[in-house]
Amino acid sequence: MSHSFATTMTITMERLSMRTLVLLTFTFCAAVPMLAQQLHVNAFGGYTFQESVSISGSYNGLSYDRVVMEEGAHFGGSLEYEFRPNKSIEIRYQLQPTSGFADHRISQTSFNLDVHYITLGFLGYREFSDKASGFGGLMLGAGVFDADKFNTTNFSIGGQAGVLVKFSDVLGLKLGAQVMSPVQGAGGGLFFGTGGASVGVSTFSTVFQFGFTGGLRFTLGGGAGGSKPVAR
Repeated sequence: MSHSFATTMTITMERLSMRTLVLLTFTFCAAVPMLAQQLHVNAFGGYTFQESVSISGSYNGLSYDRVVMEEGAHFGGSLEYEFRPNKSIEIRYQLQPTSGFADHRISQTSFNLDVHYITLGFLGYREFSDKASGFGGLMLGAGVFDADKFNTTNFSIGGQAGVLVKFSDVLGLKLGAQVMSPVQGAGGGLFFGTGGASVGVSTFSTVFQFGFTGGLRFTLGGGAGGSKPVAR
């Protein structure tokens, strides 16, 4: 990676996060065929808003103080395993093809940018009626920023919330909002005192990509009403 403004978006844990995510993904995919009572396949699209990031770096001899990631459409898909009623584990992939630029007082450097998110998350549902439920959840994984001037991978966190409308036992519509945040830095400390020793680790992020999303959910396996008790 070149020593440019992109270095401000790189953290030391990127290799660990990618290896961990790949291992979790393979474990999930291997376990689902054996365990799944209900497996959902989601296909979605949406819109992510523009985000501006303060930086301090240089490129081609010029010092920059801001990077802007343009707004644009995103799309993706996920596998969602309902391991108990209204509780799911989700493997998710999202792509946003967009562009961006770095600001200098007298000039701008533009670039094309593909933003990939690969995450493992937990979802909880709350039923409003037989046809509608609210949902919310957290995501952990990798954010890959692939541009014509740089490429970097970051440990990322995210959240989502919305509404699921069931058209049938097999087909549903999910509408919601989300935020994705690549963690840009990590720090740790070792402290000694009269009370003993302790270790502290913290992370921070200044990138928050907000967006809206919607798509179809297809339910496979376990029968249509796998999450509901059978009436007697």
